[in-house]
Amino acid sequence: MRKTADITVKTDRVAVGQEFKNYKELCEGLQIDKSKHKASGCHKKAILKEIERYVRYEKSGQKFIIKEIYDEPLPKEDKRLEGKYVKYTELILCKYLVSKTKEEPKTVADDEKAYNLTPVNWFKIFGLCNARYGDKRYLDDFFELETLNQDAIHEFYVREDDRLKKILTSSLNSLTRQRLINYSVQYILGFDEKDQRKATEEEVGSIRNAEHDVLEEMGLHDTFQLRYRSLSQKFYAAVTERLRADVEKDNIIDALYDEGTIVDEDIDKYERKYLGDFSDLVYYYKVIEIKYSYARIKNRLKKLIADNEEELTVLDAIRHNNDTVTDSLHDSIKKKQDKIMIGSVPSLNTYAEQQNYLIDKLIKFEKDELAESCQEFFN
Repeated sequence: MRKTADITVKTDRVAVGQEFKNYKELCEGLQIDKSKHKASGCHKKAILKEIERYVRYEKSGQKFIIKEIYDEPLPKEDKRLEGKYVKYTELILCKYLVSKTKEEPKTVADDEKAYNLTPVNWFKIFGLCNARYGDKRYLDDFFELETLNQDAIHEFYVREDDRLKKILTSSLNSLTRQRLINYSVQYILGFDEKDQRKATEEEVGSIRNAEHDVLEEMGLHDTFQLRYRSLSQKFYAAVTERLRADVEKDNIIDALYDEGTIVDEDIDKYERKYLGDFSDLVYYYKVIEIKYSYARIKNRLKKLIADNEEELTVLDAIRHNNDTVTDSLHDSIKKKQDKIMIGSVPSLNTYAEQQNYLIDKLIKFEKDELAESCQEFFN
Protein backbone atom coordinates (compact mmCIF):
# COMPACT_ATOMS: atom_id res chain seq x y z
CA MET A 1 0.00 0.00 0.00
CA ARG A 2 1.44 3.40 -1.00
CA LYS A 3 2.06 5.74 1.91
CA THR A 4 0.92 9.35 1.68
CA ALA A 5 1.87 12.22 3.97
CA ASP A 6 -0.96 13.89 5.85
CA ILE A 7 1.01 16.68 7.52
CA THR A 8 1.02 20.43 8.04
CA VAL A 9 4.32 22.19 7.28
CA LYS A 10 5.12 25.67 8.62
CA THR A 11 8.23 27.57 7.50
CA ASP A 12 7.99 30.71 9.66
CA ARG A 13 10.59 29.40 12.16
CA VAL A 14 13.25 28.23 9.71
CA ALA A 15 15.81 30.19 7.68
CA VAL A 16 18.02 29.57 4.66
CA GLY A 17 21.31 28.05 5.83
CA GLN A 18 19.81 26.62 9.00
CA GLU A 19 21.04 23.13 9.89
CA PHE A 20 19.15 20.32 11.61
CA LYS A 21 21.22 17.40 12.87
CA ASN A 22 18.59 14.77 12.00
CA TYR A 23 15.10 14.08 10.65
CA LYS A 24 13.44 14.58 14.05
CA GLU A 25 14.91 18.08 14.45
CA LEU A 26 13.87 18.97 10.90
CA CYS A 27 10.27 18.02 11.72
CA GLU A 28 10.42 20.07 14.91
CA GLY A 29 11.73 23.10 13.04
CA LEU A 30 8.93 22.81 10.46
CA GLN A 31 6.36 22.39 13.27
CA ILE A 32 5.21 19.00 12.00
CA ASP A 33 3.04 17.00 14.40
CA LYS A 34 5.15 15.03 16.93
CA SER A 35 3.46 11.77 15.96
CA LYS A 36 5.34 11.98 12.62
CA HIS A 37 8.82 12.47 14.15
CA LYS A 38 9.50 8.73 14.46
CA ALA A 39 8.25 7.77 11.01
CA SER A 40 10.32 5.26 9.06
CA GLY A 41 10.43 3.49 5.71
CA CYS A 42 7.85 4.50 3.10
CA HIS A 43 6.01 6.76 5.55
CA LYS A 44 9.17 8.78 6.21
CA LYS A 45 9.84 9.08 2.46
CA ALA A 46 6.31 10.36 1.93
CA ILE A 47 6.77 13.01 4.64
CA LEU A 48 10.10 14.14 3.17
CA LYS A 49 8.49 14.35 -0.26
CA GLU A 50 5.81 16.62 1.19
CA ILE A 51 8.45 18.74 2.96
CA GLU A 52 10.20 19.24 -0.41
CA ARG A 53 7.14 21.19 -1.58
CA TYR A 54 7.93 23.85 1.03
CA VAL A 55 11.74 23.96 1.25
CA ARG A 56 14.76 22.78 -0.66
CA TYR A 57 17.30 21.05 1.54
CA GLU A 58 20.58 19.20 1.18
CA LYS A 59 21.57 16.14 3.18
CA SER A 60 24.98 15.53 4.69
CA GLY A 61 24.86 12.20 6.49
CA GLN A 62 21.94 12.53 8.91
CA LYS A 63 22.07 16.33 8.79
CA PHE A 64 19.55 18.49 6.83
CA ILE A 65 20.60 21.97 5.58
CA ILE A 66 17.91 24.39 4.40
CA LYS A 67 18.97 25.84 1.03
CA GLU A 68 15.76 27.63 0.00
CA ILE A 69 12.29 28.40 1.36
CA TYR A 70 9.53 28.69 -1.24
CA ASP A 71 7.06 31.59 -1.05
CA GLU A 72 4.32 29.21 -2.18
CA PRO A 73 4.36 25.38 -1.84
CA LEU A 74 5.29 23.63 -5.07
CA PRO A 75 2.39 21.91 -6.92
CA LYS A 76 1.30 18.59 -5.45
CA GLU A 77 1.07 15.55 -7.70
CA ASP A 78 -2.36 13.94 -7.93
CA LYS A 79 -1.99 10.54 -9.59
CA ARG A 80 -5.72 9.83 -9.36
CA LEU A 81 -6.46 12.95 -11.39
CA GLU A 82 -3.83 12.16 -14.02
CA GLY A 83 -5.24 8.65 -14.47
CA LYS A 84 -8.53 10.12 -15.69
CA TYR A 85 -6.87 11.19 -18.92
CA VAL A 86 -5.09 8.01 -19.98
CA LYS A 87 -7.75 6.16 -21.98
CA TYR A 88 -8.89 9.35 -23.71
CA THR A 89 -5.33 10.36 -24.55
CA GLU A 90 -4.69 6.88 -25.94
CA LEU A 91 -7.59 7.19 -28.39
CA ILE A 92 -6.54 10.70 -29.47
CA LEU A 93 -2.88 9.77 -29.92
CA CYS A 94 -3.56 6.57 -31.87
CA LYS A 95 -5.88 8.45 -34.22
CA TYR A 96 -3.41 11.30 -34.57
CA LEU A 97 -0.38 9.10 -35.34
CA VAL A 98 -2.33 6.99 -37.85
CA SER A 99 -3.47 10.18 -39.58
CA LYS A 100 0.16 11.31 -39.93
CA THR A 101 1.07 8.30 -42.09
CA LYS A 102 0.21 8.98 -45.73
CA GLU A 103 0.97 5.48 -47.07
CA GLU A 104 0.85 1.98 -45.61
CA PRO A 105 4.45 0.91 -44.71
CA LYS A 106 5.75 -1.79 -47.06
CA THR A 107 8.69 -3.02 -44.99
CA VAL A 108 9.49 -3.57 -41.31
CA ALA A 109 11.93 -0.65 -41.45
CA ASP A 110 9.24 1.64 -42.88
CA ASP A 111 6.90 0.63 -40.05
CA GLU A 112 9.01 2.41 -37.42
CA LYS A 113 7.94 6.06 -37.24
CA ALA A 114 8.84 9.09 -35.15
CA TYR A 115 6.95 12.32 -34.57
CA ASN A 116 7.80 15.25 -32.35
CA LEU A 117 6.13 18.39 -31.03
CA THR A 118 6.76 20.85 -28.21
CA PRO A 119 5.00 20.03 -24.91
CA VAL A 120 2.53 22.90 -25.50
CA ASN A 121 1.49 21.50 -28.88
CA TRP A 122 0.96 18.06 -27.34
CA PHE A 123 -1.20 19.79 -24.69
CA LYS A 124 -3.33 21.25 -27.47
CA ILE A 125 -3.70 17.98 -29.36
CA PHE A 126 -4.91 16.20 -26.22
CA GLY A 127 -7.33 19.02 -25.32
CA LEU A 128 -5.45 20.01 -22.15
CA CYS A 129 -5.58 23.68 -23.18
CA ASN A 130 -6.93 25.83 -25.99
CA ALA A 131 -5.14 27.42 -28.95
CA ARG A 132 -4.38 30.61 -26.99
CA TYR A 133 -2.24 28.86 -24.37
CA GLY A 134 1.42 29.87 -24.74
CA ASP A 135 0.64 32.32 -27.55
CA LYS A 136 2.23 35.68 -26.71
CA ARG A 137 -0.15 37.53 -29.04
CA TYR A 138 -2.83 37.39 -26.36
CA LEU A 139 -0.72 38.81 -23.52
CA ASP A 140 -1.10 42.44 -24.60
CA ASP A 141 -4.88 42.08 -24.47
CA PHE A 142 -4.64 40.69 -20.93
CA PHE A 143 -2.43 43.54 -19.73
CA GLU A 144 -5.12 46.04 -20.69
CA LEU A 145 -7.40 44.55 -18.00
CA GLU A 146 -7.17 46.26 -14.64
CA THR A 147 -7.45 42.96 -12.80
CA LEU A 148 -4.40 41.39 -14.49
CA ASN A 149 -0.67 42.04 -14.41
CA GLN A 150 2.54 40.32 -15.48
CA ASP A 151 3.03 38.63 -12.10
CA ALA A 152 -0.42 37.00 -12.26
CA ILE A 153 0.21 35.66 -15.77
CA HIS A 154 3.67 34.41 -14.78
CA GLU A 155 2.20 32.65 -11.74
CA PHE A 156 -0.44 31.04 -13.96
CA TYR A 157 2.07 29.58 -16.41
CA VAL A 158 4.41 28.37 -13.65
CA ARG A 159 1.58 26.43 -12.01
CA GLU A 160 -0.24 25.15 -15.06
CA ASP A 161 2.78 24.20 -17.16
CA ASP A 162 3.90 21.83 -14.42
CA ARG A 163 0.43 20.40 -13.92
CA LEU A 164 -0.16 19.82 -17.64
CA LYS A 165 3.30 18.27 -18.10
CA LYS A 166 2.56 15.80 -15.30
CA ILE A 167 -0.73 14.81 -16.95
CA LEU A 168 1.02 14.44 -20.31
CA THR A 169 3.89 12.40 -18.84
CA SER A 170 1.49 10.16 -16.92
CA SER A 171 -0.45 9.39 -20.11
CA LEU A 172 2.68 8.78 -22.21
CA ASN A 173 4.15 6.53 -19.49
CA SER A 174 0.99 4.43 -19.56
CA LEU A 175 1.22 4.02 -23.34
CA THR A 176 4.93 3.19 -23.04
CA ARG A 177 4.17 0.43 -20.52
CA GLN A 178 1.75 -1.02 -23.07
CA ARG A 179 4.66 -0.98 -25.56
CA LEU A 180 2.61 1.16 -27.95
CA ILE A 181 5.12 4.01 -28.02
CA ASN A 182 8.50 5.11 -26.73
CA TYR A 183 9.13 8.78 -26.05
CA SER A 184 12.09 11.00 -25.23
CA VAL A 185 13.06 14.68 -25.00
CA GLN A 186 15.02 15.97 -27.99
CA TYR A 187 16.81 19.29 -28.51
CA ILE A 188 16.11 21.31 -31.67
CA LEU A 189 18.66 23.87 -32.86
CA GLY A 190 17.37 26.93 -34.72
CA PHE A 191 19.57 28.98 -37.05
CA ASP A 192 16.79 31.09 -38.56
CA GLU A 193 13.04 30.74 -39.03
CA LYS A 194 13.36 27.92 -41.58
CA ASP A 195 16.72 26.30 -40.78
CA GLN A 196 16.25 23.92 -37.88
CA ARG A 197 17.65 20.50 -37.07
CA LYS A 198 17.83 17.99 -34.27
CA ALA A 199 20.92 18.31 -32.06
CA THR A 200 23.44 15.48 -32.17
CA GLU A 201 24.15 13.46 -29.05
CA GLU A 202 27.45 15.34 -28.67
CA GLU A 203 25.67 18.68 -29.00
CA VAL A 204 23.03 17.72 -26.43
CA GLY A 205 25.80 16.95 -23.95
CA SER A 206 27.42 20.32 -24.71
CA ILE A 207 24.13 22.19 -24.23
CA ARG A 208 23.58 20.54 -20.86
CA ASN A 209 27.13 21.40 -19.79
CA ALA A 210 26.59 25.02 -20.83
CA GLU A 211 23.25 25.14 -18.99
CA HIS A 212 24.93 23.82 -15.84
CA ASP A 213 27.69 26.44 -16.07
CA VAL A 214 25.20 29.30 -16.56
CA LEU A 215 23.06 28.06 -13.65
CA GLU A 216 26.13 28.19 -11.41
CA GLU A 217 27.00 31.69 -12.63
CA MET A 218 23.47 32.86 -11.84
CA GLY A 219 23.64 31.28 -8.39
CA LEU A 220 20.70 28.96 -9.05
CA HIS A 221 20.23 25.37 -7.92
CA ASP A 222 18.11 24.11 -10.83
CA THR A 223 16.01 25.18 -13.82
CA PHE A 224 12.83 25.06 -11.73
CA GLN A 225 14.02 28.20 -9.95
CA LEU A 226 14.37 29.98 -13.30
CA ARG A 227 10.65 29.93 -13.85
CA TYR A 228 9.70 30.99 -10.35
CA ARG A 229 12.07 33.96 -10.59
CA SER A 230 11.18 34.94 -14.18
CA LEU A 231 14.76 34.30 -15.35
CA SER A 232 14.12 31.77 -18.13
CA GLN A 233 14.57 34.19 -21.03
CA LYS A 234 17.82 35.57 -19.59
CA PHE A 235 19.11 32.05 -18.91
CA TYR A 236 18.51 30.60 -22.38
CA ALA A 237 19.93 33.72 -24.06
CA ALA A 238 23.09 33.37 -21.96
CA VAL A 239 23.44 29.67 -22.82
CA THR A 240 22.99 30.37 -26.56
CA GLU A 241 25.60 33.17 -26.46
CA ARG A 242 28.03 30.94 -24.56
CA LEU A 243 27.70 28.15 -27.16
CA ARG A 244 28.22 30.60 -30.04
CA ALA A 245 31.24 32.22 -28.39
CA ASP A 246 32.83 28.85 -27.77
CA VAL A 247 32.83 28.09 -31.52
CA GLU A 248 34.90 31.23 -32.11
CA LYS A 249 37.82 29.57 -30.32
CA ASP A 250 38.54 27.54 -33.49
CA ASN A 251 38.91 30.75 -35.52
CA ILE A 252 41.07 32.35 -32.82
CA ILE A 253 43.40 29.35 -32.72
CA ASP A 254 43.77 29.27 -36.52
CA ALA A 255 44.51 32.98 -36.72
CA LEU A 256 47.02 32.98 -33.87
CA TYR A 257 48.69 29.85 -35.17
CA ASP A 258 49.06 31.36 -38.65
CA GLU A 259 50.56 34.50 -37.11
CA GLY A 260 53.00 32.40 -35.12
CA THR A 261 51.65 33.93 -31.92
CA ILE A 262 51.05 30.49 -30.43
CA VAL A 263 52.72 27.11 -30.84
CA ASP A 264 51.37 23.60 -30.43
CA GLU A 265 51.99 23.64 -26.68
CA ASP A 266 49.68 26.68 -26.28
CA ILE A 267 46.71 25.28 -28.17
CA ASP A 268 45.27 23.54 -25.10
CA LYS A 269 44.66 26.96 -23.56
CA TYR A 270 42.13 27.70 -26.32
CA GLU A 271 40.51 24.28 -26.40
CA ARG A 272 36.75 24.37 -26.90
CA LYS A 273 34.57 23.37 -23.98
CA TYR A 274 31.29 22.73 -25.85
CA LEU A 275 31.61 20.58 -28.97
CA GLY A 276 29.17 21.02 -31.84
CA ASP A 277 28.17 23.31 -34.68
CA PHE A 278 26.82 26.35 -32.80
CA SER A 279 28.40 29.14 -34.88
CA ASP A 280 25.11 30.54 -36.26
CA LEU A 281 22.84 29.36 -33.45
CA VAL A 282 19.93 31.74 -32.81
CA TYR A 283 17.90 29.65 -30.35
CA TYR A 284 17.23 26.12 -29.20
CA TYR A 285 14.24 24.41 -27.66
CA LYS A 286 13.04 20.99 -26.54
CA VAL A 287 10.42 18.71 -28.04
CA ILE A 288 8.88 15.44 -26.97
CA GLU A 289 9.55 12.84 -29.65
CA ILE A 290 7.28 9.82 -29.86
CA LYS A 291 8.52 6.71 -31.65
CA TYR A 292 5.98 4.10 -32.65
CA SER A 293 5.15 1.16 -34.89
CA TYR A 294 2.47 2.19 -37.34
CA ALA A 295 1.12 -1.39 -37.47
CA ARG A 296 0.81 -1.66 -33.67
CA ILE A 297 -0.81 1.76 -33.34
CA LYS A 298 -3.29 1.03 -36.14
CA ASN A 299 -4.23 -2.35 -34.62
CA ARG A 300 -4.65 -0.74 -31.22
CA LEU A 301 -6.90 1.94 -32.71
CA LYS A 302 -9.10 -0.74 -34.31
CA LYS A 303 -9.39 -2.51 -30.95
CA LEU A 304 -10.23 0.73 -29.13
CA ILE A 305 -13.01 1.41 -31.63
CA ALA A 306 -14.32 -2.17 -31.45
CA ASP A 307 -14.31 -2.20 -27.62
CA ASN A 308 -15.79 1.27 -27.35
CA GLU A 309 -19.04 0.62 -25.51
CA GLU A 310 -19.64 4.35 -25.05
CA GLU A 311 -19.14 4.99 -28.79
CA LEU A 312 -16.51 7.51 -27.80
CA THR A 313 -15.20 9.66 -30.65
CA VAL A 314 -11.96 11.60 -30.80
CA LEU A 315 -14.02 14.78 -30.38
CA ASP A 316 -15.56 13.32 -27.22
CA ALA A 317 -12.12 12.41 -25.88
CA ILE A 318 -10.75 15.91 -26.48
CA ARG A 319 -13.85 17.45 -24.91
CA HIS A 320 -13.52 15.16 -21.88
CA ASN A 321 -9.88 16.11 -21.33
CA ASN A 322 -10.61 19.82 -21.65
CA ASP A 323 -13.62 19.71 -19.32
CA THR A 324 -11.71 17.63 -16.75
CA VAL A 325 -8.58 19.78 -16.67
CA THR A 326 -10.63 23.02 -16.58
CA ASP A 327 -12.74 21.77 -13.66
CA SER A 328 -9.71 20.47 -11.76
CA LEU A 329 -7.81 23.75 -12.10
CA HIS A 330 -10.79 25.79 -10.93
CA ASP A 331 -11.20 23.33 -8.05
CA SER A 332 -7.56 23.70 -6.98
CA ILE A 333 -8.00 27.50 -6.78
CA LYS A 334 -11.18 27.10 -4.72
CA LYS A 335 -9.46 24.72 -2.28
CA LYS A 336 -6.70 27.26 -1.80
CA GLN A 337 -9.29 29.96 -1.06
CA ASP A 338 -11.25 27.76 1.32
CA LYS A 339 -8.20 27.25 3.55
CA ILE A 340 -8.42 30.89 4.67
CA MET A 341 -11.50 32.52 6.13
CA ILE A 342 -13.42 34.40 3.46
CA GLY A 343 -12.68 38.13 3.53
CA SER A 344 -9.64 37.84 5.79
CA VAL A 345 -7.09 38.12 2.97
CA PRO A 346 -8.31 40.37 0.12
CA SER A 347 -5.17 39.59 -1.94
CA LEU A 348 -6.10 35.89 -1.98
CA ASN A 349 -9.51 36.71 -3.44
CA THR A 350 -7.81 38.87 -6.12
CA TYR A 351 -5.39 36.02 -6.85
CA ALA A 352 -8.28 33.56 -7.26
CA GLU A 353 -10.13 35.95 -9.57
CA GLN A 354 -7.05 36.41 -11.75
CA GLN A 355 -6.21 32.71 -11.98
CA ASN A 356 -9.80 31.66 -12.70
CA TYR A 357 -10.00 34.25 -15.48
CA LEU A 358 -6.81 32.91 -17.10
CA ILE A 359 -8.02 29.32 -16.80
CA ASP A 360 -11.17 30.25 -18.71
CA LYS A 361 -9.24 32.20 -21.35
CA LEU A 362 -6.22 29.92 -21.89
CA ILE A 363 -7.37 26.43 -20.92
CA LYS A 364 -11.13 26.12 -21.46
CA PHE A 365 -12.57 25.70 -24.95
CA GLU A 366 -15.06 28.36 -25.89
CA LYS A 367 -18.46 27.32 -27.23
CA ASP A 368 -17.48 26.78 -30.89
CA GLU A 369 -13.78 26.25 -30.39
CA LEU A 370 -13.64 22.45 -30.22
CA ALA A 371 -14.37 21.85 -33.91
CA GLU A 372 -11.84 24.50 -34.91
CA SER A 373 -9.16 22.93 -32.70
CA CYS A 374 -9.76 19.48 -34.14
CA GLN A 375 -9.71 20.81 -37.68
CA GLU A 376 -6.35 22.45 -37.02
CA PHE A 377 -4.70 19.37 -35.59
CA PHE A 378 -6.37 16.50 -37.45
CA ASN A 379 -6.84 17.85 -40.95
